[in-house]
Amino acid sequence: YFPSYSAFHRPSVVARRGDWKLIHLLESGEDELYRTDKDIGERHNVADEHPEMVRQLRASIEQWMKDANVPHMKPNPEYDPNWRRNRNRQPNRSTRSARS
Repeated sequence: YFPSYSAFHRPSVVARRGDWKLIHLLESGEDELYRTDKDIGERHNVADEHPEMVRQLRASIEQWMKDANVPHMKPNPEYDPNWRRNRNRQPNRSTRSARS
């Protein structure tokens, strides 16, 4: 359970079952599913191809959160999902002064 932001992840809850790993993103409600035995780098989200596994792992997450009385995250209105991409952008330098 990672209810905050860091340089490495967005707020999420993770569940594993064998080689399956589900990441439930708390801000968007999206799910990412990976087969870690075939995709150790977690580059290929297979949630759409395995909806039953997503459902089972989501149910496990929801039950654990209920049993552990985990506080639910409140969405951050300041959250920008593109901040990593935007922080390295340079200002637009295509306009030149009239003296050039």
